[in-house]
Amino acid sequence: MTPLEIWGWACAAVGSMLAVPQFIKLFRDRDTAGMSLVLWQLNVAIAIGWTAHGWRYGWWNMVVPNAISGVLAVLVLLLIRQSRRLSLVGTYGLGLAVGLVCVAVDVVGGSAAFAVAVLVPLLVGQFDQLRALLFDHDISGVSFGFLLITLALQVMWGSWAFLAQETSAMITASVLSPGAIASVAWFLLRKRGRVGALKHPVAAWAR
Repeated sequence: MTPLEIWGWACAAVGSMLAVPQFIKLFRDRDTAGMSLVLWQLNVAIAIGWTAHGWRYGWWNMVVPNAISGVLAVLVLLLIRQSRRLSLVGTYGLGLAVGLVCVAVDVVGGSAAFAVAVLVPLLVGQFDQLRALLFDHDISGVSFGFLLITLALQVMWGSWAFLAQETSAMITASVLSPGAIASVAWFLLRKRGRVGALKHPVAAWAR
């Protein structure tokens, strides 16, 4: 096994643990405050897309962690659904639909097109979680471990993709890293009492 393959499987090992801290916290506390429903719906979509992409190109270090992350994201959504009393379609429909679109784009358009297609739900989910961290008064349901692993993964996958010359992962890691840094930093500032929830611009304008 080459050093690049070893690093790829190290990324896979960390990637497979991505949803674990959030799932454990949610299972233990049953507290969804500050959690983005959209983020976890799109995490299912992203897992579907990357699992299929890795399968097509023979990147098993993509297939394994994304398949595991997809299952865990489904379980997180199950707990959110129970807590917020959501419908089955309202909980899982978006993730399944977007995931299938990403797979179709990959098959028809190739790696570069897939990178763009998968980047959209990644950014939407990331920004929706950042919105919750910025404006929600209660963020007690959010797992810091999840945010930290998300940031670490962008750095790890970005370095692997650069060495492996894997276009899709290079593009997504480069674009998503700033948002991951912002989420970790703002979470820490709020938990340490340095800042509070910001006034939502729409609410402020309405006044």
